[in-house]
Amino acid sequence: MSSNSTDTVLNLEKDPVCGMNVNPATARHTHTHAGKNYYFCCASCAEKFKTDSEKYLGKPAATMSSGLVTLGSPSPTAATVQASTAHAKTASSNIEH
Repeated sequence: MSSNSTDTVLNLEKDPVCGMNVNPATARHTHTHAGKNYYFCCASCAEKFKTDSEKYLGKPAATMSSGLVTLGSPSPTAATVQASTAHAKTASSNIEH
């Protein structure tokens, strides 16, 4: 069995500022804080961390979204559905036959 890049398991680190997964082997932006190495997706995240590291260490890292987009209006609440149904019944009873 040959080894190729798809067989390699990456040990990714989370950027503590934005939550993005970062490959430590190729990360261009790093910072050591309290003896631990942190890896960042970009210079901006690294600078934010350097400026106020406790802000980012005191909260759970943000999670990345799935990248999927929801189109349209948010799902209606039960009250919205009831009001809409009541309006439709009233409107249909006012139509002349």
